[in-house]
Amino acid sequence: MNSDKAAKTNQTDEIREYFRGMHRSTAAQAARALGIDADVCRARCSDMSKRGWLIHLPGTKGLYEFKEIAASESGRDAVLRTKLWRAIRIAKSFTIWDAAMYSGATLDYAKKYTASLLRQGLVAKTGKDGQKAIYRCLAEERTATPRLIRKRPVPGAADHQVLVDLGWALMRAIRDGNREATIDLHWQVGVALEGEKVKSEK
Repeated sequence: MNSDKAAKTNQTDEIREYFRGMHRSTAAQAARALGIDADVCRARCSDMSKRGWLIHLPGTKGLYEFKEIAASESGRDAVLRTKLWRAIRIAKSFTIWDAAMYSGATLDYAKKYTASLLRQGLVAKTGKDGQKAIYRCLAEERTATPRLIRKRPVPGAADHQVLVDLGWALMRAIRDGNREATIDLHWQVGVALEGEKVKSEK
């Protein structure tokens, strides 16, 4: 009985991590990606939706979106990211100054977050207003709040969570057909893996 409960918990954790990384997916896609029985995965997703971990989206059968529970970061950072992402999604185009002003974030935090979104292929640079770069949001309206990937990895400096986040960002870029982001993120993952190899050989 205990082993069955542990297996169910492990499957739920795997599905939750999949949705955290992919942001949005159907239960059938999650089942294929994780090698889980489709009916079991649908049941787990339904249960996670009732618990508030996933949001069941209308229009496509079994389509869910991850509702972020940012337990690994401070409440203040989670709130700032949510406000920044909302301001960016609402704006047709924006500068870093705009994003900071409308979200209440510091200019430095808005700059780091926008750079992270740019690397993940969720925003694009479209021009300049004087010395200020102008950006446009490329993400779908219901995309969950993306995590902050603070900087490009350098050999020897990557940790496991950075590598995981880059891997998920790469998969999202491939899914969305974003060629430029796919190429850039593929390079970043390669550099991060090389860093992990260097550390393991020391």
